[in-house]
Amino acid sequence: MIVIPFAIMVVAFFSGVTLLFIIARFLLGIISGIFSCAVPIYLAEISPTGLRGAVCSWYTVMYAFGVIAAIACGHPDTLGDDPWIIMMMLPIAPIVVQMILMRWCPISPRFLLIKQSKYDAALKVLKWLRHTEVMDPLEKELEEISTELEDYFLYRAVRYVQWNQLFKMRYMRKPMLISIMIMCAQQLCGINVFLLYSSAIFEEAGLPGFYGDLSTVILGIVFFVTSIISMFLIEIAGRRMLMLYGYVGSFIFSVGHYLTYLYNSTRHECIGAVTALFMWFYIIHYALGPSSIPWFIVSEMFNQSSRPKAMAVAACCNWFLNSLVAITFWPINTNIQAHVFLIYLFCQMVLFILLLKYLPETMNKSITEVTKLYM
Repeated sequence: MIVIPFAIMVVAFFSGVTLLFIIARFLLGIISGIFSCAVPIYLAEISPTGLRGAVCSWYTVMYAFGVIAAIACGHPDTLGDDPWIIMMMLPIAPIVVQMILMRWCPISPRFLLIKQSKYDAALKVLKWLRHTEVMDPLEKELEEISTELEDYFLYRAVRYVQWNQLFKMRYMRKPMLISIMIMCAQQLCGINVFLLYSSAIFEEAGLPGFYGDLSTVILGIVFFVTSIISMFLIEIAGRRMLMLYGYVGSFIFSVGHYLTYLYNSTRHECIGAVTALFMWFYIIHYALGPSSIPWFIVSEMFNQSSRPKAMAVAACCNWFLNSLVAITFWPINTNIQAHVFLIYLFCQMVLFILLLKYLPETMNKSITEVTKLYM
């Protein structure tokens, strides 16, 4: 499916028809939205409880790798002054690899058992996923999955859940609002400002040319490496701890970045370097938890019936705010300069208080156990 928009972009490039490029980008956005919902859900459903956070974090690790690739390929010294046709062709390789590997991706055992009532098929898939023939742990895991059908309300929801029930039914309303809250927190901290406009920010901070480009590359590398570290910490420190610690750290270094960015009117390189340092430490703390956890903790708070719709709503909020922050940053920055970062600081402070009060700990809990917290 993703091949279609890339083919349209290639045609748009050679034909010079701007409308085709817009259509391709629109289709690519839809497909990216589908992936951002389906991949975290699938990973959460096939992962063992004790490794669910680590496995699901691979989604963000690959996203961070994509950031590095975009930074490297987007520089004029890498692919020349007009790299667009090359960059449009680059995704073909991972697309082909994905299409080949998809034949080894089994249907989720949770989907097979709950949605299709295929116990034997679910058991077969679970044996392959866990690489064991020992029946006791396999039957125990299938029993945990099947408990979603035992409660009357969950049983009814499996078959008849509607979009409005996400906000009307008590056991779905609170986790839905928490899911929206953590997606808002992820984007309103201003992360996309630093990822999308880092080179321009470094230049305004007093690091032009080579030093600004180098700082941007380091920022991407820091994001990628810390995302890998976070993958191991999630199952040790827990979701809630990493989320809260990440937001505290990112808030502190956001304040430092704002102050140095504000008072560096002379664009002195030394102060610009300090500004870059604050940005790097901001990225480190963001990547430790706020980057990855929102994408899979939603799947941990909903049962099989409501999980796809809940993830769709949460992802929609995430991508909407992603676009809003990216589009509005420069117009606001033009009018109030460095004070634009005060908006993100205020949002971080308010959302941290809400997270501190309402965010649950889901580590080492089955999806059924988490769901019952809101019954």
